[in-house]
Amino acid sequence: MKTYIRSQCLKYPYRKEEKTQSTLAFKPKEEGESNGRHVPHVFNFEACKKALAKMIILDELFFRFVEGLSFRRFMSVAQPRFHPIHCRTTIDKAFIRVFLDEKQKLKEALRE
Repeated sequence: MKTYIRSQCLKYPYRKEEKTQSTLAFKPKEEGESNGRHVPHVFNFEACKKALAKMIILDELFFRFVEGLSFRRFMSVAQPRFHPIHCRTTIDKAFIRVFLDEKQKLKEALRE
């Protein structure tokens, strides 16, 4: 019974989705639009990690923010497929990647 529920039952909420399967996401309205719209969305772990690094940098949060129980609980509700980053060194690597990306953008902007 467990095998059927986990693999075939469409109403089982914790059923694993295909990694390439897109889902509908709501995009908030932008300037000039009367209301928001639905757009296809595919989960991307690297994009989530990069967005998390940018959030910590811009909001000047402590590195230990990602180690907190409340953050992990929030992420399990917001996006169950985003397994939590358990330590500061993991997010530190994402910071370095963001820094190098921004450095490259700045170099390209100064060349022009």
